[in-house]
Order: sequence, then structure tokens, then C-alpha cells
Amino acid sequence: MLIRVPDPPRACRVSLRRGSEFLYFFACSCHKIDLVVPTLLRSRTTLKHKDLASFLGHRAKADTRFAFDSVTESQCWIVSDHLCKYCERVAGKFRLGLIGTGRHGGRYANHIIRDLPEVELAAIARRNPAEAERQAQEYNCRAYTDFRELVAARDVDAVVAVVPPTVHKAIVEAAAAERKPLLLEKPAAPNVAEGMEILTTARRAGITVMVAQTLRYNGVVRCILEHLPEIGPVHSMRLGQRFEPSRPGWIDDPAVAGGGMLLHTGVHCFDLVRYLLKQEVARVACEWSRVNVRRTEDNFAAVLRLQDDRTLATIAGSRATGSRSGGIELAGEHGQLIGDHVLHSAVLVRGTETRNLELPPPVPTVREVLRDFVRAVRSGALVPIPLEEGLRAVAIVEACYRSAAEQCTVPVPALSYKI
Repeated sequence: MLIRVPDPPRACRVSLRRGSEFLYFFACSCHKIDLVVPTLLRSRTTLKHKDLASFLGHRAKADTRFAFDSVTESQCWIVSDHLCKYCERVAGKFRLGLIGTGRHGGRYANHIIRDLPEVELAAIARRNPAEAERQAQEYNCRAYTDFRELVAARDVDAVVAVVPPTVHKAIVEAAAAERKPLLLEKPAAPNVAEGMEILTTARRAGITVMVAQTLRYNGVVRCILEHLPEIGPVHSMRLGQRFEPSRPGWIDDPAVAGGGMLLHTGVHCFDLVRYLLKQEVARVACEWSRVNVRRTEDNFAAVLRLQDDRTLATIAGSRATGSRSGGIELAGEHGQLIGDHVLHSAVLVRGTETRNLELPPPVPTVREVLRDFVRAVRSGALVPIPLEEGLRAVAIVEACYRSAAEQCTVPVPALSYKI
């Protein structure tokens, strides 16, 4: 609803340009009122942007147009906070705030700066003041030691969090309070119970939350997905991830990390089972062990039975070898697909004959996740990996921990939340 009001106090003018048209916006300090559209340059100005039309609720035709009569600066149109942020997003660079700039968070920062010309890194948040200041100078942005200040910053359009999952709940609560879209590094949550609290908070606030399940963007994974119809109905799947030991630190502290390799690496495989087979996991049996770590786990094996009650998947992970591999095998009625997402290979097997599949050049999966997140938020589209998707992988992890503890096969917990 549009309301006429007198001049807003403490107004700050921002100029936005779309093509040959200029609109002048005033940021008003009134509660929940953040945008005022004062005098338009012509006596009659038409906004033709179809996304803006859709945003305002006029969905009958894609070419819906809006005409505004000329108004004086003392008779302004007040527009909601959502429209203010939307107009700013479509008019200029999309401004991201990054929480967590350690080893992996640095990858996000570099991709934002180097590979996404339509995006600006507005601010970073890191607990270490000296490191935060040093990196802010390197990235040419502001630094915060309290992530809540970053989330609340007026020039941050959306937030990216690359931190341990035990911090996600507090970040989602801050983003919900500010109505800011959020990209969470996997795993989405340390456990299902906390994940449901996060989901409830996000749903109540109506904010977009995407989970960075980056393995979905791998070229080998996408090639295998494309060729799945050639092997017929799949009844067997095998996935493996084996890497070098992680550096000592929070990753082996369950109070911070929330879990070990099952949660932080296995979650990739569990998500991939759902992504490739297009069905849910019904129950699991799992064992894990410690090779180099003391308080979590760095070696596991799990058997998953899917909801069709005929498809089985075996998942194995090791973070205790001086090598790297990421095997993917699927067996169907007419053949097999065998690949490795680390070694960048994929073949189709029929009988005893193999055919090498044409693979796209390797791409930085973090960059692709960021592009999809920004594209979805700017256009108002659904994100490709919503929070619920990330939480379903966490539910499989939780079932694996329970199975190993109880030494039996257990069902995967269902997701349920309250609004």
C-alpha cells in the first residue's frame, strides 16, 4: 500500500539508474519504512521492468506497466523495505557480506572479488581483530569482529556464512531479524533438532536460505547425471571420498565442529545419493573409527537402503591417507557409470566394453554456487539447494551416528518444523 507523507526526517538520497531513466530514492528513518520515491524527472514516468511489476503483485501480464504522477519532495511515496532492497539490487552491484574468512572462507572471498563482476564484497566478519583488519585491506572492504553488525549493515544485500555449523543458528537468527538472504556452507546444521529450529526461524521470517552443497556442481557429477538414463533403473550405488588428514584445530573439537568426517565430508555423499537417485534414504547401517583424530572420526563406512526398498548405496570416507579420490559408481539394468569427481574421469560400461564420457573442463564449484545464489536472489527465483535439502543430508548423518552407537540399522529421521 502506498501512503503520502510529508518530508521524511534524516533522509539520505541515493541515485539509481535503469537505462535512460533515473529514480531518486530517499532512505527514511521511520520504523519499517525505508524508501521514499520523490519527484520523478518527467511529469509522467513509466516503470517497465517486469520483475518489478511481479514484485508489486501485478502478475497478469509480463509487460505490466506502472505510471506515477509527478510529486513534489514534500509529497513523497513511501514504499516498503522489501521494495527498497529489491530496487537497489536490480539497479547496481549486489553487495555480499562474508562471515568467516579462514582457509575455505578465503576461497569465497577470492571468487567474489575476481570472478563475479556484478557482485561486490562489502564486508567481512572474523573474530580475530588483527586478521579481520588485514584481510579487509586485502579485499578492499570493511571488517567486523561481530557478525551481527555485518548482517545489520545497510549496504549488505545478502550474507554468506563459511563457519562451523554450530554457529549457523545464531547467524540465521540475525539474518531473519534483518530479512537478509543467506548462503550457508555445508553442513546446514550440526544435527536435525537444531536444523529444525533454523528452518522454523527462516520460514517465519520468509528469508531465502541456500546450502552450499558444492559437489552437485562438479563436472563429473553433472556428466553422470546426464547419462543416467542410458543405464536404466539404478539398483546399486557406491560413493567414496578419501583425502589427506585435516589440519589440527576446531575440526576435531565436537563442541565446535558438531561432528567429524561423517558430518563434514560424508554429508556431500549423502546429498549426492538423493541428488542422483531422486529418492529419499529410508534407513542406514554405519561404522566409524579414528585413525589420526582423537575426539571425532576420520574413517567411516555406511550402507543405505532407499525408499523403493530395492536400491542400496554404500558410502565410505577416509581423511587419513596421503592421496585423494572421489569415486562414483552406479549400476543399472542396462549398464554402469563409473567416475571419479576428484580425478576427473567418467566411463559408461556395457558388458565388458567401456566408453569414455566427454567431460567439461573442471570448474571452481564454490564460484558456481555463489553465482547461482546471487542469480536466484536478484531475480526472485527459488534457490537450487534450499535449506530443507541440506537438512535432509544432515538427517542421514544423524542416523549414521545413531547406527554406529547402537550397532544396528536405524531409520532416517523425518524433517518436521513448526511455523
